Amino acid sequence: MTDPYYNSIVPAHVAPQLVHDFNIYDPEYEDLDLFQSFRRLHEIGLPEIFWTRNNGGHWIARRGAVIAEVARDADRFSSKRMFVPDEQNFATDFFVPLQADPPAHAGYRSIAAPLFASGRIAKLEEGVRTLAGKLISELRMRGECEFTKDFALQMPVIVFLQLLDLPISDRPRLLKIADRVVRQPPEGEKRDDAMQEMFNYLRPILEARLAHPGSDVISQLVTGTINGWPLSADERMGLSATILTGGLDSVAATLGLFTRYLAESPAARRRLIGEPKIIPAAIDELLRRFPPTTHGRSVSRDITFRSVDMREREHVVWAAAMYNFDDELFPEPMKVDFNRKRTANLSFGTGIHVCAGASLARLELRIFLEEWLKHIPDFEIKPGVTVRYRPGINIGLQSLPLQWAV
Repeated sequence: MTDPYYNSIVPAHVAPQLVHDFNIYDPEYEDLDLFQSFRRLHEIGLPEIFWTRNNGGHWIARRGAVIAEVARDADRFSSKRMFVPDEQNFATDFFVPLQADPPAHAGYRSIAAPLFASGRIAKLEEGVRTLAGKLISELRMRGECEFTKDFALQMPVIVFLQLLDLPISDRPRLLKIADRVVRQPPEGEKRDDAMQEMFNYLRPILEARLAHPGSDVISQLVTGTINGWPLSADERMGLSATILTGGLDSVAATLGLFTRYLAESPAARRRLIGEPKIIPAAIDELLRRFPPTTHGRSVSRDITFRSVDMREREHVVWAAAMYNFDDELFPEPMKVDFNRKRTANLSFGTGIHVCAGASLARLELRIFLEEWLKHIPDFEIKPGVTVRYRPGINIGLQSLPLQWAV
């Protein structure tokens, strides 16, 4: 695939044997399973850390142990510039807490995390189930749907906008912005252009909530304090934009990946229907096998890490799939095994940057599986359709046309 950001110049300190070109945001894939491309990096015996000339040139951490060490070492590997190429990072550095390092990160996290605590999220179950049931009931009698448009970009997005007390009618506009943030921008366009559009949308809303706060998530974000001090205008904007952008895409992408697998796996569907108690374990395993996220850090100073010389401001990037498909951690990693004993994976991140919205995501995924399989137990991808992936920092499906008997 063509990479407009390909950089043929390899830095002098990078040993030739460490060079292997791989586009982490848009890998080539066969047999219609993009995730096999990440698994292949383990199978062909690459170094545990290697350099690619794609996306401006950067390091890729391959082995699970290396990824875990980089992700948790904020001293040598900073979160402030997470994307490649470097020019595609945001012009401002207040996209927090995602792009914050300790000790500042803890303060931002102390405001955001309690808003998505498991006890608080559990209270949403009835409303989420009602919404999911309504959407599924409307689809069931049609005998078909385009799952991405008709459900994945409906249920979790509506739930999130309600949490933030934002108009449901703003959903199309916000989804377009979020899509431009998570996709790899085409040549001549910057990810920051979309984020500035998000800031323009949020600015009057944040000012109104600060003046007249309510009980919604945005009100509690903008009125939050760190050690008794109020947030600056930039911090309020960055924190709100981070939460909103994450809530618009991640669960929607995951729903599509789950549903594609189930559409092609009738035995798995039958087991989930017959043994509903295993659904939480099944969610863990499906998250491990179909993780949508990629992550990155920038090198804080010149270092030698695991015998590899790295220079300040170089990037180290990985996909959650690389950790999740490491057979030193997960035997037969490409097999979906609802009885798998090891469940801890990197689909929700790790360390201080583990996803604050994980409890909400799990609730939505569980309710989806329970309600969809109850109303539409047998379904398939429409014959003759080629399902294509949406490349970018979050992997998703461009569309997923389904059909079933009415």
